[in-house]
Amino acid sequence: ICLMNGYFDTENPEQVVTQGKYYEVYDDMVAIAKKENSGKVVINLGTDDLRTEYERIRKLGIGMNVTDIRYINAGSPYYYFCLQDPDGNAVEITGPFEEDKYAEDKQ
Repeated sequence: ICLMNGYFDTENPEQVVTQGKYYEVYDDMVAIAKKENSGKVVINLGTDDLRTEYERIRKLGIGMNVTDIRYINAGSPYYYFCLQDPDGNAVEITGPFEEDKYAEDKQ
């Protein structure tokens, strides 16, 4: 479980490196921080193969607002994708990922 501190990310941009498409529902840190009681707890689950899990989730059509596979370095670097459960809670799936192979296969 991750407790989101959106103000940290916006006030310390030199300490957070992200790559990938911007998703307002997950990336607008100030809006998340200002929410009364939503979006501050992120359930983080790990998998042995991020790409396979991403494709499985997409094929099943579960979750809302599923992102692409993304990269972040905020203390430690990792790849992930996000989705929301039916109650609007953010779920982050992380795991090993070969970016170069993924880029080749998307072409």
